[in-house]
Order: sequence, then C-alpha cells, then structure tokens
Amino acid sequence: MYKFKLAIRYILKRPASWLAIAAVALCVFMVVVVMTVLSGLVTEFRNKNHSFTGDCIVHTKSLVGFPLYEQFITLLEKDTSVAATSPVITNWALMSLTRSDQNMAVEIMGIDPNRHCNVTSWGNSLFYHKGNCRDAFKPLRDPNRPGLVIGIERVSRRDMFGAYPHDPVPPDYELAVSCFPLTAKGTLAKMGTDLVNTKVFYFSDDSHTGLAGPDTGNIYASLDDVQMLCSMNAPQKRVSAIYIRFKNSVNINDATANVRKLWNNFTAQNSAQSELLKNVLVQSWKDYSREEIAPLEKEQVMITVLFCMVGIITIFIIFVIFSMLVGSKTKDIGILKSFGASDIDIAYVFLTVSTLIGALGSAIGASAGIFFLRNINRIEHYTMERFGLALWDRSMYSIEAIPNQLNALVLSIIIASAILACVAGALLPAMRASNKRPVEILQVTQI
Repeated sequence: MYKFKLAIRYILKRPASWLAIAAVALCVFMVVVVMTVLSGLVTEFRNKNHSFTGDCIVHTKSLVGFPLYEQFITLLEKDTSVAATSPVITNWALMSLTRSDQNMAVEIMGIDPNRHCNVTSWGNSLFYHKGNCRDAFKPLRDPNRPGLVIGIERVSRRDMFGAYPHDPVPPDYELAVSCFPLTAKGTLAKMGTDLVNTKVFYFSDDSHTGLAGPDTGNIYASLDDVQMLCSMNAPQKRVSAIYIRFKNSVNINDATANVRKLWNNFTAQNSAQSELLKNVLVQSWKDYSREEIAPLEKEQVMITVLFCMVGIITIFIIFVIFSMLVGSKTKDIGILKSFGASDIDIAYVFLTVSTLIGALGSAIGASAGIFFLRNINRIEHYTMERFGLALWDRSMYSIEAIPNQLNALVLSIIIASAILACVAGALLPAMRASNKRPVEILQVTQI
C-alpha cells in the first residue's frame, strides 16, 4: 500500500510530474483529433466511391466499348448473387451553351436512371429530382425536352460554409453536347467536315456525389442519347461498362470472382467478338477505385508513422523527467531500502508513477479530444462567421462537414499506447533506482 501512496505523492508534489502529464495529454489530444478526422475522411471517401459504382464493374478502358452487353446482363440477372445491373457509357465530349462559342471538355456518362439508381446511390446526389430518379432527365420546365444532369461544380460554387446554393427553380440552360463518334474498330464513324455528333439538351438537375472528379467534370444523359452521340447504337449496341450490385448477404470478393468466371465463359462462347471482348475487365469497386483511394490511404499511413515518431519523442521526454525524479529521490530510495524494500519494490514505485502519469495524461487528452471533435464543426462555423477562417480546405477534399465520428477501438489503442510509452520511458530510470545501495546513498557526504 505504501508504494501506491508514495507514487501518488510523487505525482502531486513534483512539478516535473505535471509536466509529463501535460506532455502526454497534448500528444494524445493531437493523435485523437487528427486520426479521427483522417480516418473518417478515408472511410467517407471509400463509401462515396462504393456508392458511385456499385459492388462490381465489368468495364473496358477503350472508347469504343464492347457489344453483347444485353446478353451478358440477362445472364447476370439469372445469377442468385446479383441484385441489379446498369449498363453505362463513359466518353469524352464538348459542352457549350447554345448562345456561347466557349466549349468545355467534360466526361459524359450515359445511363438508364431507373436502373442506375437501383445499383448506385446516384439518385441521392440530385437536387431537384431527389427521390424521383426515374425523371432525372426530364427538365422541370418542359419534361418533353431531353434533359442533362451536370456535376455540381459546373453550375454552382460552395459558400463559406461548404454548402452549394440553389435556386428554387432550375435555370433554363440550353446546352449543346458534341462527341466524336467511333466505329467498333476505333476509326472515325464520320468523314469530311462533319466529324462530330451534336445534340441540344436542357438542364434538368445537378449532381453532388461528394467526389471531386465527377462533381467537377461529369455530365449525365440518357443511355440512348449517349449511344447515338458516340455512334455506339449501330450496327451493334455497345457500352463502356456494366455496374453491378450484389445482394446484401453476398461476399463482394467471392461474387466478383464468380462474375469474372461468367464473363470468361461468355467470351469463350462468343469468340467471333473476341477483339472487342478481350480487353474487358471485371473488378470489385475497391480495385476499380484504387487509383483514387490509394493516395488518401498513403496519407493516412504517413500520418500514422509520424505519430509513432511523436510517441518515441514522448518516451524520451518521460525518460528525462524520470531520470531527474530518480536523481532527486535518492534519499527516499535509501531509506526505503534500509527498511527492507526490495529492488522490485523500488522499481514498482517509479513504474506506478509512470503508469499513473500515462493514465492521467491519456484521460485528459482523450477527454479534450472528444470535446473538441464533438464541437469541431461548430467551432469552424464560428471562426468562419467571425474571422472568415476555415479549419478545413474544401477545395482539397469535397466534404460538407469535418468527420468527427470517434472510433472506440482507435481511441483504446491510442490510450494503451500512451500508457505503454510512459512505462517504456520510465523503465531504465526505475531499474537504475532499484540498483542503488543504501550504504552508498545514506553516506554523510551524499545526504
């Protein structure tokens, strides 16, 4: 019992102990806040990519696409693991207002809105047609005109709080979209001066997916219209991809492997079209989105390594503080040993001090971190209103609110690591204290 009481006394009476607690608390606070925000950002980015593509994608990077997609979709829909499918065309286009000569390079996606919303959460990205995905390409001003959905960054800009302002009624934009049609062999479908296919669309909605690429550079039109613009409607209909959603109980990797097997068998049965089918890939959403997700995951790894280095610095801080503590308590050590305290008892006292410092510092730092995270968006709102200062740069990451959902497992690991770091830093000074001999300490010249 005396060992624990002595440890408490050393913490309360020594200013160096409070310095150690403050150092641990500051480190824990920084790690909790940064790792929570970054982990939330990575998770949110993964979820948005998953929502945008569905579970599995059968696709080709070729601009000419691949044929026989309707037959393969029929085959897929017979599979017990598949819940829904959506044929998609992805191509490049030029878009301009009909009353303007300025063209914008965009990526055009041709989709069947009803089928696409059964596979992805694209319908939730719409503003004027949210909850009514079937009519996404029907302009509210005149539903009989061909509609066009445009990425939100093309039609609006974030305000100071990260929100996109909208008018009650969509603007009456008349937009000309031009594509360079290609044959199945990759040659120009048109010759002479008229090389492009052009169609006039009318703005029907904007799409806010939360992904920088689609929100900045994508436009969406009906599958039939885009097939016509790209000349992928004859002699055989072609698409660029098939998005697939599996049933909830299905493992995505296993189901993707099954789709890949189905595709390989399908191409073997249609060897006459092998030139167009051989470059088609079957990937899970994770593999398909790897190029977008990987840089953010690397940032997360780098930040984790950086905070591991901060943990090492904390160990050295604790080591220095406990070396000072042991040096100032040599008389106490000698008295305890003269009364029968063993080497283990002496080491136990200082290791108990380090454990309590780690626990107190972690508790203070974690509590401060949790409080800060719960109020981080309110704090940012206040700093934006008062000083025009944003805590998070929305131009780098397309988010509405700063992620602040705490992960209990991550918090537990951070607290445990902080306590272990304190014990590790105090280990050598504690061993040095336990090796001291009372006959050397309690000499008249040493007292």
